[in-house]
Amino acid sequence: MGFFSPPSSSSSRHRNHGGGSSSHRHRSGGGHPSSSSSRHSGGTNGSSSNPRKKAATGGGGSAADGVSGPDPTGMYTGYDPTTGAYYYDYTDGTDASGYYAAEGSNSSHGYYDHYAGAHPSATTTPEEDAAAAAAAAAASAGEDYYTSSVTSAVAEHVYEAGLQFHGFQRSPPTSPANSNVVGPSGASSQRGSKLYALPNDETEKNRDDMKHGIALLLMQNRLFYAPVDAKLKSGGMVYDLGTGTGIWAMDVAEQFPSTVVRGIDLSPIQPAYIPPNVSFTIDDFEDEWVLPPNTFDLVHMRFSLWAVDDRAALLRRAFHHLKPGGFVEFQDLVPLMCCDDGTLPPAHVAPNALRDFARYVGMGLRTSQRLAGGDLFDAITADPGDPHRMDMILSQELAAAGFTGIRTVRHKCPLGGWPEQKEMRRCGLLLRQATLEGLRGWSHRPLGTTADGLGWTPTQIEIFLVDVRKAIMDKSVHAYFPMHITYAQKPMV
Repeated sequence: MGFFSPPSSSSSRHRNHGGGSSSHRHRSGGGHPSSSSSRHSGGTNGSSSNPRKKAATGGGGSAADGVSGPDPTGMYTGYDPTTGAYYYDYTDGTDASGYYAAEGSNSSHGYYDHYAGAHPSATTTPEEDAAAAAAAAAASAGEDYYTSSVTSAVAEHVYEAGLQFHGFQRSPPTSPANSNVVGPSGASSQRGSKLYALPNDETEKNRDDMKHGIALLLMQNRLFYAPVDAKLKSGGMVYDLGTGTGIWAMDVAEQFPSTVVRGIDLSPIQPAYIPPNVSFTIDDFEDEWVLPPNTFDLVHMRFSLWAVDDRAALLRRAFHHLKPGGFVEFQDLVPLMCCDDGTLPPAHVAPNALRDFARYVGMGLRTSQRLAGGDLFDAITADPGDPHRMDMILSQELAAAGFTGIRTVRHKCPLGGWPEQKEMRRCGLLLRQATLEGLRGWSHRPLGTTADGLGWTPTQIEIFLVDVRKAIMDKSVHAYFPMHITYAQKPMV
């Protein structure tokens, strides 16, 4: 038994990713892979060979949740039988979700447009059309549009209690070859043999894609908020840290065909065939980056900040490898259950198993000496929880690394189908499904014994998860989880 005892059991893929909502019908399938309507459903020329590219798997909708339509996921509003594509209609050019009163004014929901109309839309330019035509010409000449991704040499895994985890072997802490010197400060970081807490099996890959759908809904189909669209349209470099299934990296590559996108992850779970301007590396992004300084226009990380052991060193490394004027951006769901209408009583008034689950995971990550990260997760979920604590910590660390112009955009992702607004209801259904499917993976190492977590037995964990699942499905509680996007710039000089 660990130090902490378990509680009692009684308790578009839509287009227009980078800019404003300027178009009305964003295709989700059909066409050549280089077209703006590629790789969602239906379609030809490689769409079926890329099963990981799903805008929003699972979550779906049901009559009880008020979501209906030909799309079983509930993500799209219509279906075009001619192209075999689902589509999503915007009825409001400034706010597709209907969640916000107006741009720049609804701070209670955290939505505002930094660019005040100056942000370039994501409609294709003649240059982008020419690049797409060149890709098609290369394909017709015998050069595959999709190129091979990860070799089998690194596709090794370990298995615990029926869960699959990455088998990547990090270098030992004493290895001089991985000293991680990242610039004039000479600072270094080394995770040694620490383990990543989550699995990398099919369930987790599906969750990765569901979270991508959540981010697109909350961010109005933008892939990032950092103002780098113009640079990427003319040809830039992007580095995606903790790329997972690679769905974000491939979306960026398709939207900006002149830009080179690199993704890095511990797990070889990326698709076998990818666009020609994408490459994936199986490695630890907390080790030295084998790339020259001043390389990237954008360094991006989504849903992985909690797992970083040495954030200060990682930020210095990102600063070192960004071009002057380049941006770093972090997108994260804050692991803190929140409520604005009183349907979720405060923790000191009444317990909630899902809220307790997040707190116990934070404790387990902090307690274990074998699991990577955890201090940030634990700091956010520790009583009393503060949804802005992560922003404050990250902003201070970005400033210390030399970044300027630090900004945070805050969104709220509902849990379940309780919102009246259709798009937020869809977002909530996705988050509910992603949360349900992630419970076993999130609990195994932090709460269990295999990684020196809290020391609960599998039976104790499963008994607790019964109550957690009930809390997730409780329609009387109007809970949400914050999603915060923080970006900052490397000065020009």
